[in-house]
Amino acid sequence: MVYRPEQRGDEQVMVVKGSLCMENAASLRDSLRETLQQVDHVIFEADSLDNISFGCIQLLCSACRTASLRKKQFSIVSPQIELLRKRLVEAGYSKTGAGCSVRNSACIIDGIIRDNFSGIGSLDSH
Repeated sequence: MVYRPEQRGDEQVMVVKGSLCMENAASLRDSLRETLQQVDHVIFEADSLDNISFGCIQLLCSACRTASLRKKQFSIVSPQIELLRKRLVEAGYSKTGAGCSVRNSACIIDGIIRDNFSGIGSLDSH
């Protein structure tokens, strides 16, 4: 995993390339936690994502929920959205009606699976 932070105004962009596997989970968790403490909007930009583990998917879900509870924003931007969608389906998220519901807003994970998003975070594909 290659991680490069970019500050854009009051937004922090986490540019990630490569694989997000369990070996990277602790580093990803720490980066997400630190970034969510510092800024009001975190953009997770997965430009060249090769693979993502189920543990790292859970960390993204947790970051979205944490942001919502803190009245902040968490967005995922990725041209590799199909890879994310496939891994979420493999993890069983599509069978449960998907993710959480925070403040009557749909979970970002649900948005990825259903190819739409409305709520706290946002989902964009390049």
